[in-house]
Amino acid sequence: MNMPILPALLGTQPFSPPAGSDKVNLLLLHAFHAIASERNFARAAVVLRMSQPPLVRQIRELEELIGAPLIIRRGSAVLLTPAGEKLSYELSSLFVHARHSIAQVCNVNEMQSGEITLGLSATALVGSLPAQLQEIAASRPGLHFNYQELSPAEQTNALQSRKLDVGFWYLSGDTAPAKLSHQLVRREPLMLALPSNHPLAQHERVSLKQLAQAEFIQHRSNEAYSAGFLNTICMAQGFIPRVAHTVQSPLSALTLIGQGLGITLLPQSYQRLSTAGVTMLPLQETVNLQLHIVWPPHPSGTAAARWLRDELCEQPA
Repeated sequence: MNMPILPALLGTQPFSPPAGSDKVNLLLLHAFHAIASERNFARAAVVLRMSQPPLVRQIRELEELIGAPLIIRRGSAVLLTPAGEKLSYELSSLFVHARHSIAQVCNVNEMQSGEITLGLSATALVGSLPAQLQEIAASRPGLHFNYQELSPAEQTNALQSRKLDVGFWYLSGDTAPAKLSHQLVRREPLMLALPSNHPLAQHERVSLKQLAQAEFIQHRSNEAYSAGFLNTICMAQGFIPRVAHTVQSPLSALTLIGQGLGITLLPQSYQRLSTAGVTMLPLQETVNLQLHIVWPPHPSGTAAARWLRDELCEQPA
């Protein structure tokens, strides 16, 4: 019999591989894992799609190589010895990791080609996200992103009905629609957009408290910086915003601001747009929005989201 490795399995001494221990292969371990899970040779044989005699021989061979009994047969039932219990515990983690590794390899292969349908809110399209996604796609010539501009509500419906693989929109906190998973991609500060001839436009920074008497342009969008969020951050400064106009999109708000008809708060990414008559200034207060990647629970969406999340998080915000 080979030198026992039971003490190493039980963690009572450092592991020193005995002669012949390299013969303990995954086939033998898989057979034992089935026995440990089913606690019955007949059921384990069905799971492994083999007859019982060769399964019995595999367990005996494994016990011989390990140098300790792993099971005790009581009629049709199977009990585990202390060494068997320890090995069963270790194998559970081993096979979970193995399945995860195989899934990751399959996901990498799947993401080399094909089409991924992405939903982006209007604000996500304005930011640096499209350029980042294009850079990712360029590194995989067989991969194509299909972009769809949709509001968060539209994306939610499309994700749940599997018309989208992945969505992107801004959240003011850590809450997404039920039955959808999400993760932060990056944080982005809010800025003040105001007419270039406004008295505050000459300041380097503006406090929200200085906007108590200003006329706001409110967004109908249900994205993070819309009406509810505007009310929340203004009320935290002791005032309720005076809403003079309501628009459907941030670009419409910029048009009205350029005509001197009010002010609004927008994510920093809108600074890259050159709109006549509009100045954007940082706030003295730190108010961040969060760009999230959102995906449904079905496997294709999960794989695409996980891969994109890892790719995007490796790049600077």
